Amino acid sequence: MAEEQRTTWGRAGAILMALVVLPWLFCETMPPGGGNDDDDSASDDDSADDDDDSESGNVSSNAGWDEVHTGFAHSCGLKAGFAHCWGLDDFGQANPVGAEFSTVTVGYQHSCGVVSATGESECWGRGIEGQTLPQEDEIFQDLDAGYYHTCGLRSDGTISCWGCAGNEQWGQCEAPPGTYTAVSSGHYHSCGLTIDGAVICWGCQSGMDYGQCLVPPGTYSKIYAGAMHSCGLHFDGSVSCWGFDMAGSTEAPVDWFTEVAAGGSHSCAIRLGGTLTCWGSNAWEQSPYPPVTEDPGDDDDSAVGDDDTGDDDDSAGDDDAGDDDAGPDGPHFVSVSAHAYSTCAIRDDGHIVCWGCGGATDEGQCDPP
Repeated sequence: MAEEQRTTWGRAGAILMALVVLPWLFCETMPPGGGNDDDDSASDDDSADDDDDSESGNVSSNAGWDEVHTGFAHSCGLKAGFAHCWGLDDFGQANPVGAEFSTVTVGYQHSCGVVSATGESECWGRGIEGQTLPQEDEIFQDLDAGYYHTCGLRSDGTISCWGCAGNEQWGQCEAPPGTYTAVSSGHYHSCGLTIDGAVICWGCQSGMDYGQCLVPPGTYSKIYAGAMHSCGLHFDGSVSCWGFDMAGSTEAPVDWFTEVAAGGSHSCAIRLGGTLTCWGSNAWEQSPYPPVTEDPGDDDDSAVGDDDTGDDDDSAGDDDAGDDDAGPDGPHFVSVSAHAYSTCAIRDDGHIVCWGCGGATDEGQCDPP
């Protein structure tokens, strides 16, 4: 197919333009926290009175979510064993199969899950590089989808990666031997967490090496591979990030955290107390936790950090990425996921909140059901 005959650098260049160059251009021209003229755009000084649909943070209508994963233009969540996806569905990536899953993951134009009954992988969406091909007779604990590849943590602790059948081969499917406790896939690299707390990354061959495989010293409890950078959570609660430092995406604040997520040009983490902070680019409103105007008129538990959101019972926000986006009295979270243009997180009440998707990047991936 003509699509498969494109040069490696043609596709990689387009990706880097979208993820790297454009955010820099818009960072200086977009007003803080805004730029989206749609009805669901972020709140600012002249739109704070539109309580129904002016928020940039969209809250799911139902609670009870166990997982959420946001991707390039679609997102998926897991609830009571069933996958639910929203956003762009041009290749069926937001149309999950009907099986029950123990976990799900989101890539560029594909999604995958571990079938609860069998432990086998099941994927849907675009499979141009073989990233959706089921791995026969392999039982998995976990899966994580990258751009055009997928990696899985087998039941015995080894890692299997697939995809990489076309031009986009940077070694991201060549998982090193060993026993691991976690695996995470970025755009063109992957990382694994060994049983002794070491992080090993691969897929940074010549031409795609931005330092995202050069792991800082130390032991880690969690790992998250982003587009061209990675972040890891140390056992002492601190976070280290490495790789392409776009807009400060690798400059983790000093604090104690329980979760971390690496996106395209931003990163986020959940503090020990459950509040959330993000740092890096905010070109698409994906970094600071935004004001959320649900239950208008109820100001019993007003948020901190934004003069326009005092009547929002579950809101918090600050226009500057890296500040205390959700203050000590703001909403509390249990998990967070970041990608190129969006961030999604699960609050401690089981609701999903998604934000970002500013301007032309909005494909519905920030609108959880």
